[in-house]
Amino acid sequence: MIDKWNNAQVYELGYWKYIMENGIVCSNVTSDKIYEFQRKNMLETLLYSERPIEFWKDKIIIEFGSGPLGVCEFIDDKEKIAIEPLINEYRKIYNHLQESDVIYLDKCAEGPLNIPDGYADLVVSINMLDHVIDPLKVLNEINRICKTNGYFLFHVNVYLSESDINKKSGMHLDLHPHSFTKIKIFELLESYNLSVIKFYCCPEPNEQNEHHFICFGVKKKC
Repeated sequence: MIDKWNNAQVYELGYWKYIMENGIVCSNVTSDKIYEFQRKNMLETLLYSERPIEFWKDKIIIEFGSGPLGVCEFIDDKEKIAIEPLINEYRKIYNHLQESDVIYLDKCAEGPLNIPDGYADLVVSINMLDHVIDPLKVLNEINRICKTNGYFLFHVNVYLSESDINKKSGMHLDLHPHSFTKIKIFELLESYNLSVIKFYCCPEPNEQNEHHFICFGVKKKC
């Protein structure tokens, strides 16, 4: 699993290098517009919480697997922490990171993370759980770090059935070794005291037969 994770890191770094050099061709976004494009996307994602952006201003937000342009880069909060093992490489590519006010931890999401229990008002995880080393350890860290009655914003691509998962192959399988059905995601979140308030699962699959899934919820008392 470590080898697959290392391969995924190499691919992820290559992806963000390509984006910086060439833009997002499929969305007709040139490289000089990437920052504003991602800012719009990340703020729209945060608004899925049905809380205005200003709601988070006096809050502590921790983001797992942020990449170089995660939610934390675009909001004004009391404290922003991002767990990103590739951050030192991203700083060589994305100039805005040189002056970022985000506290980046160049660690794996599984930890150990030097963050106290119950520290975050909001924990964010966007499109990362399917290519970590150990999803259960990541969910345990999210549960540990999030305050009781704090919030979580969670995204992952899911499958609608186990038979769809069994069709997964090739490079996509190598780079995303973990697969989840929508039902499994609900079960996992609930088992780590993460109670979903609202969710959306796109009915149309992507090229890999995955479905975009996002949810917002609250950390229950253990």
